Amino acid sequence: MRLSFRNNSAKIIYLLLATDFVFFCLHLFFECKQLDYLSFCNKFSNQLFSISKDLGYAEVFQYIKEYWIILMLGVLAWQNRSLVYSAWSLLFCYILLDDAGSLHEKAGAFLSSQFGFVSAYGFRHNDFGELIFSAFFGILFFVIIALAYRFGKKIERKNTQYLILMLLTLALFGIVGDMLEIVIKIEFLKPVMSLIEDGGEHLVMSAIVWFVYDLFEQAHQNISTKNQSAIA
Repeated sequence: MRLSFRNNSAKIIYLLLATDFVFFCLHLFFECKQLDYLSFCNKFSNQLFSISKDLGYAEVFQYIKEYWIILMLGVLAWQNRSLVYSAWSLLFCYILLDDAGSLHEKAGAFLSSQFGFVSAYGFRHNDFGELIFSAFFGILFFVIIALAYRFGKKIERKNTQYLILMLLTLALFGIVGDMLEIVIKIEFLKPVMSLIEDGGEHLVMSAIVWFVYDLFEQAHQNISTKNQSAIA
């Protein structure tokens, strides 16, 4: 498959990025209010404006993007009887549940209490439990997708390679960015680190929505073409 910007998919990515940019601005206004930088930002004292706030405005939009990805991959899996797209849809179900339900935070706290982890190297004791939980499910889904990949069609394998690259980029912002935010204790840098981490995740998820929508659109165009050929 060749990545392309067909008309509809181009509109999707523009709309997604434009909306992400609005949430980035709201986040900066909120942080400026917390640091008393600008009097104008007094209107943005609500924590829901923060891009890092669970169930905040930006996070809810992120959940919606993940939901769209699940739906589109699910339809592609059903139409193509594809194990590959089924595996990816299942993975994004987990990502949505983890983001909306804070699964890795809760599991990290539980594992930390059970195994007696202690804070070290600038990391909290819960962070080690979160890493173990995330690593377990990361390996689990890697195995599932690898098995599906082995039996997948050529085009499905190619699309999987693109998705893996985007997922690794998402993990880079989500995991590495999170760890750096914990280690770096300089107060005025925290808003910037938060924007890099969470903002990066938003941009990558928008790119994944565009990519999957492009696959979805192409699949339906192919179906339409086959139906027109059959009628002719």
